[in-house]
Amino acid sequence: MSEYQDIRTTTMDVDIGFLKSKRGVLKLAEMMTLLVGFVCFIAASRSEHITATVIEFLITLFLLLMYLFKLNKKLTFFFWPLIDAFNSVFAAVYFIVLSMIALRTYTVTGTLVGGLASFQLCC
Repeated sequence: MSEYQDIRTTTMDVDIGFLKSKRGVLKLAEMMTLLVGFVCFIAASRSEHITATVIEFLITLFLLLMYLFKLNKKLTFFFWPLIDAFNSVFAAVYFIVLSMIALRTYTVTGTLVGGLASFQLCC
């Protein structure tokens, strides 16, 4: 027997249908809106707003990848729909407060546009 016959390949299932579903499209739209807010806050040099958008972007990306690679079915000790709903509620409240602060204290146009983009994410 050759030493190369013992090498096993592992494959990971990718759920392309998730990207076409309502939840997948909403996750992608949320990520794009967060990206727009992130770019606007970078243009305005507002570090506290940049941090908030990056953290939420990474959490949303993590959940998107979990659903895309079907890891939510392998990690059954979490109830993923509840985690997703909790993240959505937390993000909505957080970004309503963040956008109100950005709209109230803007000094640069980028902060105003970023606040509007963040507020659009919630509505």
